[in-house]
Amino acid sequence: MVALAYTQVLNEGECNSSCKLGRDGRDGRDGIDGKDGKQGPAGKPGKNGADGIDGINGVDGKDGKDGINGNDGKDCQMGMRGRDGLNGTDGKDGMDGKDGKDGLNGIDGIDGLNGTNGRDGIDGKDGLNGSNGIDGKDGINGANGMKGKDSPKRNWKECAWDKINSELDEGLLKTCTFRKKSIETYLRVEVISNLRIYNCDNCCSRWFVTFNGQECTPVPIDGIVYMKYGKGDREKNLHRPQVITGRCKISKIGHINVGFNIGECAEKNTADAFTGWQQATRIYVEEIEGPQSDVI
Repeated sequence: MVALAYTQVLNEGECNSSCKLGRDGRDGRDGIDGKDGKQGPAGKPGKNGADGIDGINGVDGKDGKDGINGNDGKDCQMGMRGRDGLNGTDGKDGMDGKDGKDGLNGIDGIDGLNGTNGRDGIDGKDGLNGSNGIDGKDGINGANGMKGKDSPKRNWKECAWDKINSELDEGLLKTCTFRKKSIETYLRVEVISNLRIYNCDNCCSRWFVTFNGQECTPVPIDGIVYMKYGKGDREKNLHRPQVITGRCKISKIGHINVGFNIGECAEKNTADAFTGWQQATRIYVEEIEGPQSDVI
């Protein structure tokens, strides 16, 4: 409701043409805020609950007090009507309604089309080896093979001497005569003895094998003993067992004299040599086939 203020009306006949209008009354005070609206009712069950009903507008504010009367005007004319009081402020919004109940589940949709086949996967690792199978039955015996040829007998010889105790420094020490059967074969030679050089510095002696007085070519069969210091305060007299071995192509048949020799070394001092001290000396000779071909 709007509060109105009025001015007091002068008695008729008491005013004249010289009367003035009274002042306007003062504005009424603002009305008190309306109370909060009541809570809206719960929404009906459904999918999503409907919005709650708006709350009821708050009660109108009380009427403002009447404005103070204006002073009596001199004129007999009626004073002007006071201004309307201001509207009360809007009430607060009502509270939201409660959520509605969940709707029923919808019907299942139609199955989609089958997708395209995926790519082949990576090959798996090899499985473990299976257990061994049962042994098969023995097969039928094969026919007897042809009679083989007898393998050739080995052709070898060893010459041996006990304690030759040779002090020879240069020359032929011992000879072993061997009978060779084929012109295509090789001779394998092995010499075992006790060798020594004595009472010299930077000295050397060489022991080597010959075939009918000639060394094997292009590579000889030999062995050397060298000593840097061996006389005076450093005198040495050491006898050591040695083995000299090798193979040589001898394109002859018949008797071959295999010699065990001693001599000097190139560019070294001559030594006091000794061969076969308190030990056997052997020359072993064997006829053998040629080596395998160098062509792979």
